[in-house]
Amino acid sequence: TSAANTQVTAAPVDWNKSDIKLYPPTDSKGGLPTVGAGDTVQIQLATNDKYGNAAAVDKGSDSFVVEVTNNGKPLQTKASIAPSDATGTVHTVTFCPNEMGEAEISVKYYNSDTPKHQQLKVKAGGVDFVNKCKVTLVQTTCRAGETVTGKLVTRDALGNIISDLPPTAFGLECHNGKKAPKIVKPLALVDDHYVFEVAPTKVGECIATIRYNSLAIQSNPCIVKPGKSSCKNMKITLNHSTVTAGDTVRCNISVEDAYGNKVVPTTRDLQLSILNLGTELKPVKPIEWSEDGKTEFEFIPTERGPAIVDVTCGNTNKQSNQVKVKSGGFHWPASTVLFEESVPKGAKCEVVVVTKDQFGNVTAGQAAEDFTVTVTVAGQPVRQLFVYGEDSSFTYIFKPFVVGVAEINVHFKNNDQDKKYNFQVLEVEGSDVEDEDDGDGGADEDEQ
Repeated sequence: TSAANTQVTAAPVDWNKSDIKLYPPTDSKGGLPTVGAGDTVQIQLATNDKYGNAAAVDKGSDSFVVEVTNNGKPLQTKASIAPSDATGTVHTVTFCPNEMGEAEISVKYYNSDTPKHQQLKVKAGGVDFVNKCKVTLVQTTCRAGETVTGKLVTRDALGNIISDLPPTAFGLECHNGKKAPKIVKPLALVDDHYVFEVAPTKVGECIATIRYNSLAIQSNPCIVKPGKSSCKNMKITLNHSTVTAGDTVRCNISVEDAYGNKVVPTTRDLQLSILNLGTELKPVKPIEWSEDGKTEFEFIPTERGPAIVDVTCGNTNKQSNQVKVKSGGFHWPASTVLFEESVPKGAKCEVVVVTKDQFGNVTAGQAAEDFTVTVTVAGQPVRQLFVYGEDSSFTYIFKPFVVGVAEINVHFKNNDQDKKYNFQVLEVEGSDVEDEDDGDGGADEDEQ
């Protein structure tokens, strides 16, 4: 007899002898196999009979009951089962976890009560730097020199936060006008995000730029406003070095902060005084501080002497250049006459004419001959002995010998507004002083 060949086929699937494994194999580094969020993951199901032979399933993909979860949330709708080889003994479960955390696959054969499990660790996917990462300046407005905090949050394409990159993986640049602001603190990882601090100093916008490889993203702008007024960088200029009392002086003030930004000051950080020989003046019009930091106002000094503008910033003072104020022209109504309120009979009496401008400043330009000074007592004229003086002061000497009320009359040429004053001529007790005038019109011996 001759022997016949017999084909031996596999026995029915024995789920206990079948195998489940991750494909392609993932380096677990001693822990759970790790995949990235958004990655396509495949699990291979190799079905065997109880002898270990590859065995085809009875019902195709319906032979399996598959459950896939990602952080406890079912992903069945994203799982699919398809034969992976021609014999139908290897099947593939395909799914896509999208949340960082854990994923778990549970596969059970239709005629078995024991499911097979595979756990995975899901890490963040690759950095989607342009579309999902964001850099934010926490303060949207600040004063020049103040510290602004920045925050960088990195995510993958599915929005999962990525915080395992070293801060040195990123480049930090900041722009504030034409000057790069000082980076107070470089990028550092805090919890699940990165922080940094900058100190912009120029008025305008401050924007942070973060670079990763060849990509870049920008922050929202922080609007930088001027800092507080600084006397150090303030410029106070008067447009004249010498003026006449009553002239208008123009003052220009340029107010800046410590970083050279133009400032509109407030009364809390800047106090201004206009001083003219110790007298505080008011500006012609109330000062309106200009938005560009440059302010102009006028004032009128009236006292002969120095005039300055003094500015106080905190405990610091700054002054303008000094203006010398000269006397104005002669003004008869403002001029004064000086004399003693009483003199003894026979004593010398001085009448002094002081010429002044309209503001009361002593001024020169007249002569003694410009004034006519007379003294009468009880209607009798008192002879003028002599006159001396120059510039702005002229003294007229009289010697009355009649007791009573004396009247002084001062007349200025070309002016009908005479100045009149009274003083007393007193009797001298125990004296028999008599007028020794010899009538020759000249000075007596004791008057020479």
